Amino acid sequence: LGVSVLLTDVDVPIFQNPFLSLVGDSDVENMSDGWDDRSVYGFVHTLPMSDGHGTLRSLRYETRNSGLLYVSATHEGLRLVDILRRRLAREDVWDQSAWNQETFRLAYGALQSAAVSVRVMNYL
Repeated sequence: LGVSVLLTDVDVPIFQNPFLSLVGDSDVENMSDGWDDRSVYGFVHTLPMSDGHGTLRSLRYETRNSGLLYVSATHEGLRLVDILRRRLAREDVWDQSAWNQETFRLAYGALQSAAVSVRVMNYL
């Protein structure tokens, strides 16, 4: 398939070998904009429905930051890169927005999903 890629923005300082921190069990390992466990890894927010029909649940999390990411040389990783390449070439979209959309988006209709497994990097 090729090579795995560690991509960083120029403002990300590297103080030690970043590959030692990678777990390697997913197609993508990615930094988050979160600041604690709940914002980095997500949590379920519950809200009672005013009509008495149970509870509304939603997943809350901070965006994944495209400034530090690792894409493994897997079929899914390659599909994600190809989907992003095509979107960024034809749409006026911020790369980080496209990154978040494509790592979460499910396939529907004619839309192909990247179907990547994602690990959020530890923020500490």
